[in-house]
Amino acid sequence: MKHLFSIILAIAVVFSCNSQKREYYDPLSWGDNIPEFNVDTSGVFIAVEARGELIGVKERRGSAKEWWGIAWNYVDDANCCMARIGVRNTDFGDLTDSRVLDLTVVERHNGEEAVKHVTTLERGVSLQKGANSLAVEWESGRMKLFIGAKEPELVMDVECPKPVEPQCAILYSGRFKLLSLVAESEENKPRLLTSTYSRTVLDERFASSVDPLEGYWSYLDRETDDSRARLGGRYDLAIVKEGDEYVLLYVDGAEVNSSMWKPMMIKGSMKPTPFKSHYDLTWYDSMMEPMDDDTFSMVDGDMILTLKFPVYRSQLRFYKR
Repeated sequence: MKHLFSIILAIAVVFSCNSQKREYYDPLSWGDNIPEFNVDTSGVFIAVEARGELIGVKERRGSAKEWWGIAWNYVDDANCCMARIGVRNTDFGDLTDSRVLDLTVVERHNGEEAVKHVTTLERGVSLQKGANSLAVEWESGRMKLFIGAKEPELVMDVECPKPVEPQCAILYSGRFKLLSLVAESEENKPRLLTSTYSRTVLDERFASSVDPLEGYWSYLDRETDDSRARLGGRYDLAIVKEGDEYVLLYVDGAEVNSSMWKPMMIKGSMKPTPFKSHYDLTWYDSMMEPMDDDTFSMVDGDMILTLKFPVYRSQLRFYKR
């Protein structure tokens, strides 16, 4: 599994963060039912890791009837994609016979199964008694599969699109015990911060707006504790009222992570408090992480907007154009 850490904040503040969502499942919660779960298909990175054990698998000619695997794009057992593992004897009854584990990737449509990829393992996996871990990762149009009796190791790397449907399942044949299951995804932050506004829409709206906060704002100055924060950019913003709160939209000026920031993406929000011209602030830093720990904003009589970040002993000021 991946772990991504960010050390640049925006304003930018220096801290580390994990941008991935991870969900652990209790195998006992399904009882005798098929373990079904969901993954976040909007993520730029998706991973599922399961650990399980087949029970009472006997040696026989060819492949054992028992197997288990991770299914995605799951509609039902007859319609899904799956990576499954099962053991077989290479030459049962002969002196040259050995036991191996096959990893097979298949697609099922209306019960018809098409084999897409196969690899065979002899070492590092449980071939008799004992559990195996199976992990599937999707990223950038590729799928990686990991297997291991102890630590999963990469055994397959193929072209494969990420799941388009959230439903997944653990499928099996025979007696099977699921020991652990975790699903993980990395948020598509640019997509989450995309708004429906355009420059044309804002220009028309601002031309007739009577709200003093609505309009375009530009960076004025800053006070930052350089040991805690550094400037992510000299931003131009647009402020739009939505319901009771104001949305801050990015227009221009990003210097850190500038390639990811596009005009009209959400840069923050201001929610009113009981105090006049005082707002609770959520600000998205240069790495698109939310900052909302004691942050607030104020607008003075000269129409100077101040964004305060007390934890980082820093502030930014903007003026209305």
